[in-house]
Amino acid sequence: MEQLELKWNSTDIPPPDQKVMVKDAFGNQAYAEPCYYRFKSAQEAGEGNQELKYWDGSWIIQADSSFNNPIKGGVVQWALI
Repeated sequence: MEQLELKWNSTDIPPPDQKVMVKDAFGNQAYAEPCYYRFKSAQEAGEGNQELKYWDGSWIIQADSSFNNPIKGGVVQWALI
């Protein structure tokens, strides 16, 4: 598969809560979704609950036959698609 011209970001920058392209240290690419945990926080003084999202750095990697090499090891970069 040809390499797409994407703006790659380090995993130090949290990805959006949507499908993105990821890359491992060997240059292998795949589609993936970041795993966000959703929870509600109780607000003080009766302001109601607020939904919060937390990303712990994990990914759900999509299996796709259009990519020749699977992701090996950890994801090091992501890009919007």
